[in-house]
Amino acid sequence: TTDNNGITTDNGEGIGNKDKEEKKEGKEKAKRERFTPPALEDVAFYAQEKGLRLDPQAFLDYYSSNGWKVGRNQMKDWRAAVRNWDRKDRERPRYPKQAAIGYDVGRTHFSQITDNEEDKWK
Repeated sequence: TTDNNGITTDNGEGIGNKDKEEKKEGKEKAKRERFTPPALEDVAFYAQEKGLRLDPQAFLDYYSSNGWKVGRNQMKDWRAAVRNWDRKDRERPRYPKQAAIGYDVGRTHFSQITDNEEDKWK
């Protein structure tokens, strides 16, 4: 409404109060939106929708094991984490790690013991 001086009012609430209420509602809304981990189907669907090449189970396993943290901070957006996971995966080289010279990658330490050395341990 407009008073005799041409000043618009909002039925006694005051314009400043209305702004404060909107800010308060925004803060409450932000507090209510907590991170919830996605389901496997959500990650798989999102990756397919965006054309990303990643293993959704590996993504879930990794972040489940570290408490859904990104560095030291609680994850805020799992979709952004999926995109980062895919981007970093594309940047990683696809060749196997090189083994030390003279070491057969497919054998364990104990399987490298020869028959003569095995007798020493008996």
